[in-house]
Amino acid sequence: DLYHSAPVTRNRQFLAGYLNGIIVWFVPFLLGQIFVYAAALLTCDATGISGAIARSFLTTVGLVTLAYLIVYHAALVPVMVSGNLMNAFVNVLIYGLIVGALYLCGIANLMAYTDHFYGLETQQLLSPALMFTPMAAPFLLASYANYIPFVLWGKLLAVNILVMVLNGCLAFLLYQKRPSEIAETGLANKGFKNIFRISVSVMSS
Repeated sequence: DLYHSAPVTRNRQFLAGYLNGIIVWFVPFLLGQIFVYAAALLTCDATGISGAIARSFLTTVGLVTLAYLIVYHAALVPVMVSGNLMNAFVNVLIYGLIVGALYLCGIANLMAYTDHFYGLETQQLLSPALMFTPMAAPFLLASYANYIPFVLWGKLLAVNILVMVLNGCLAFLLYQKRPSEIAETGLANKGFKNIFRISVSVMSS
């Protein structure tokens, strides 16, 4: 593979791709937000409203950026063990939903076994599991931001940041073991291949 023949370490290659994946999204997003909120400030003449607009700007940018990073770090893991774009896309969905899917299967089996339907209490039980589900956690964080005490929201935030960091570290380690960049390799990592197969079977059931 010519790609790995370049006089650049794998660490540097990973860092370049990692930062590119963040910058290519963040810069256009930030410029768009600045334009929108600048227009809001210019057209608003109410006294004291500029502070509220500034707080809204920081909250929006912070939450959306965090949501992107949670999904981005989770997506990196299956991408590191996928040989082509289609494999990566499918595996991102599987990996990003696996915790929530397993929990939902457990709840469904419990309801079938007990012959009882759980309503609001089931939704409350789901929240902790969804906080570990990268594809669902950003929506949960955003919806909870204005409705629950800051201390509890901070704990949810800490959980997501921890999961995000762990996914980033796992993606980096997997990149070190990645045998090839060519599209024909598919899921070269046999351990992860089995994990994805089991996940698909569970979610399909």
